Amino acid sequence: MSTRPVNLQYFLVLALIAPVALLLGVMLADPVRPRSLLLVGAVLATISAPLVLRWHHSLTILAVNAPLNAFFLPGQPDLWIVLGCASLGISGQHRRD
Repeated sequence: MSTRPVNLQYFLVLALIAPVALLLGVMLADPVRPRSLLLVGAVLATISAPLVLRWHHSLTILAVNAPLNAFFLPGQPDLWIVLGCASLGISGQHRRD
């Protein structure tokens, strides 16, 4: 039995993740620059997308009583409003399929 495809898979994952990790490390050296915040936010959004797609309804319910706001949006709305809109969009897409 050959382990060649498994080794190739590990190599491809390492070849994709290492540059992203290096770029994030460089960007986090100066975390207050808008470009750094945008890149780190995009990476975190990409990583958390499966969790949000799976648990969007539960996250919205948990956020209703959380005293958190979305400071990065104009007007600083509460977090539950942002999650509610995202949940509505996800549910609408799921309904359409």
